[in-house]
Amino acid sequence: MQLTILEEPSLEFSSGGRHIDPRHGLRDYGPADLSNPALRNLRVGIIGTRAAIDGLKGWLERCREPIEAKNSRLGRLFVPFPGFNPEESFRSHLIWDPRLERELRNRDLERLKDLSAHDATMAAVDLYVRELGVLDEEPLCDVVIVARPDELSERGNLGPDPDKPWKRAAAPDRAEDFRAVLKARGACTSRRQFHSAWSKPNLVPPSSQRNCSPSQR
Repeated sequence: MQLTILEEPSLEFSSGGRHIDPRHGLRDYGPADLSNPALRNLRVGIIGTRAAIDGLKGWLERCREPIEAKNSRLGRLFVPFPGFNPEESFRSHLIWDPRLERELRNRDLERLKDLSAHDATMAAVDLYVRELGVLDEEPLCDVVIVARPDELSERGNLGPDPDKPWKRAAAPDRAEDFRAVLKARGACTSRRQFHSAWSKPNLVPPSSQRNCSPSQR
């Protein structure tokens, strides 16, 4: 058997700058679309409960400022987060607009707890896709962030069978994967780029995680 090692390709950034690491490339050169003024101000739509919307906005507000790197000997692996602002790395500014905040009613999400895993996931996706449709009609919305409902239990790998620990753990039913189903439905129904956020784990204020690298969060 003959093996060929392919060199890691360089990524292109602003002004033709190249680097194999996107973090260092953004810091040194800025994004490849830096010359596009339309992407310097991003109007953000958010879907979730009021608590999730407020928590997410607070977290992202903190992320406008630099966050220290993890204290580690691996300095090139755990680098500081430069902050998401017009002066550093991403060279963009996030803009909030109450009109682009689609608040879900808590009582609608509470009903998910009484459903089976499959039905709860599909019902939750229906709620979010409906709001994605509203934001899709907003001409001043550039990107949508979805705060995953806490009412859906985590559905990672099911874990190994204690009686057969040598067997690989079964994968969860795809229909129980909220993110995957929402992504598939959203790609078919929305023109917007959207991202998901796990509301509880990710909304811890970064100010309380100053010793953690952004790559760990």
